[in-house]
Amino acid sequence: MAATTSSNTLSVPKVRTRRSFANLMDGEAFGTLSESFARYMGTSKFIVQMSVFILVWFAWNTLTPKGLAFDPYTFTFLTLLLSLQASYAAPLILLAQNRQDDRDRSEAKIDRARSAMDTEVNSHIARELSDVRNRLNDLTLDLSQQRSGKGSAKDVSKRLDRIEVALTTLLTQSAPPPQKTPATVR
Repeated sequence: MAATTSSNTLSVPKVRTRRSFANLMDGEAFGTLSESFARYMGTSKFIVQMSVFILVWFAWNTLTPKGLAFDPYTFTFLTLLLSLQASYAAPLILLAQNRQDDRDRSEAKIDRARSAMDTEVNSHIARELSDVRNRLNDLTLDLSQQRSGKGSAKDVSKRLDRIEVALTTLLTQSAPPPQKTPATVR
């Protein structure tokens, strides 16, 4: 027989969470409670349960003898209960909607910041790709020149030799002629 472990054993103390009035006065806890209430009221389960409650109320107060009926034909007490329920439901639903609007606003702000950052990153990547593309074009141009013989290493060294000869002739032409100093006799 395999032993099963469960957190519902007597050796593990159960942590109880109590909702006290002080917890309900906390804005966050009350907001969470109102959201769960609004979420429940928007389900088909609530509509079915409310419909069954009203049908049972009608049946009890119309089909039972007059001594057992507690709300006569006009159903004033039922109307009062439904009005009370609606008067509490409307503000709680509005509170839940306001909290959802706040969450949506903060998410939209985060989305805008992400979008701006993505745009910045994308423009940086586009610049980098353009630079890489330009370098690749330069490399393919150099390779094609080397293959065609226009840009071989011999051509480059010949050009450098011509530049060197031209520089030395320019330097010799522009340099003043050496002056002869008179020889001193001793």
